[in-house]
Amino acid sequence: MKKATKEKMITTLKIKVEVWNRYRRMSTVSPNLGGANLGGANLRGADLRYANLGGADLRYANLRYADLDNADLEGADLRYADLSYADLDDADLEGADLGGADLGGADLRGANLSYADLSGADLDFSCLDFSCKTLSAKFDEKHIIQILYHAIKPCMKHEIKDKDLKKLFNSKMFQKVANKFHRVEECGKIKENQK
Repeated sequence: MKKATKEKMITTLKIKVEVWNRYRRMSTVSPNLGGANLGGANLRGADLRYANLGGADLRYANLRYADLDNADLEGADLRYADLSYADLDDADLEGADLGGADLGGADLRGANLSYADLSGADLDFSCLDFSCKTLSAKFDEKHIIQILYHAIKPCMKHEIKDKDLKKLFNSKMFQKVANKFHRVEECGKIKENQK
């Protein structure tokens, strides 16, 4: 695909991911696929490192195990996309719609999630940074409960010295909310009082 046009790149990517990946190994050019219509496409394992996918339609796309390291996905529509086990390390997802997406096991280290909508997304076993890049992301109540559970559970066996934190963790309301975690039966209920 020497000097491939945007249309030819999109067609190749949609039809033959293995040909696309071979092209990427030989090319030093970062593909410009901004605004591409890749909705519902099977892009499993696609090499999309450093690709410009800003504003692309990736709804319902299969991006399982895709390499999106440093990809520009700003404003992309990723609703209900399968991004499980995808490498999104340092990807720009600012303003992206990830509603209902499967991000299970995805690597989101360093990803810019500013103003991204994660409502209904599956974040189980994903690697999500606690950084300024995630503070303006839209999380739903399931995620908030999951985050609270993960904040308190590791502390249950350790002495907490900060009296306000200790009081918060011992609060029946805090524990009640944290125990709404969707995997609580597997991981164990919060019931102990802090030392």
